[in-house]
Amino acid sequence: MTTPVHVQTVEGLGTVTVRPIDPDRDAPLLHGWVNEERARFWGMVGTTVEQVRDIYA
Repeated sequence: MTTPVHVQTVEGLGTVTVRPIDPDRDAPLLHGWVNEERARFWGMVGTTVEQVRDIYA
């Protein structure tokens, strides 16, 4: 597991952790984000989870 760069508890939100991307572990989450219509700018709408993993790797 990647070591967090920053961890902070935010009242009303919970714990926020900032860490480097792990393409194998994070691809499904990233895929969900970049495939939203509002993320069209990034040019990844319509990609597969595998394509997103490869792009971030």
